[in-house]
Amino acid sequence: MLPPRSPARIAPTGLAAATVALTGVVALTQVIRALGAVEARRLHEAAVEIGADPAMLTTTYDRTAWVMGPLLVAAWVVGCLWLQRARDNAQAISPGVRQRRQRAWIWFGWWVPFANLFVPYQLVKDVQRASVPPGREAGLGWWWAAWLVFLVLPMPISGGEDWQESPDLIDLVVTVEGVAAVAALVGGALWCRAVLRITGGQEEALRGPAPAPQPLLGGG
Repeated sequence: MLPPRSPARIAPTGLAAATVALTGVVALTQVIRALGAVEARRLHEAAVEIGADPAMLTTTYDRTAWVMGPLLVAAWVVGCLWLQRARDNAQAISPGVRQRRQRAWIWFGWWVPFANLFVPYQLVKDVQRASVPPGREAGLGWWWAAWLVFLVLPMPISGGEDWQESPDLIDLVVTVEGVAAVAALVGGALWCRAVLRITGGQEEALRGPAPAPQPLLGGG
């Protein structure tokens, strides 16, 4: 059996900054995507009036679809690197605070069906509990709810019938992408606050002496 990994006693400040920056880019792209859906509806109506094929249009909405996937992958990679370092630090700062999930879940927890509905939330909550003094925690419930809305809500309209060929579907796209934009802004802001709060707490803790062992605490 391999020996336990030694926690890196360095606050993940650079990774936190990169996570915040990528989160802002993702949220901004979703806002542009929502505005692009409104533009696409207007262009669709104009194309129908002159007898053109709306399906031949390439709009801002289409262009944001091309970049959103790579942006989400980049945000996932950098966010997981930050969470991995933060979890290692959390174990060094508060060894008595139980981390409910194994280290591998940091990467796979976002993808495994059903588990991805709650495992990432648990990971971040446990790291925060071990890193931030009571009373200074960032609320995580609204962050996770907004994140799920942002990811899950647009999924039913992301494929299948060409939405530009259906007036009813294009109205649905405009509504869904607008709600997703609000969720991206709210969830993104709350996620950035949590990342900065946890990183700041670890910076303070790691400047002092190593903590004494604590009694094991259960997760909640």
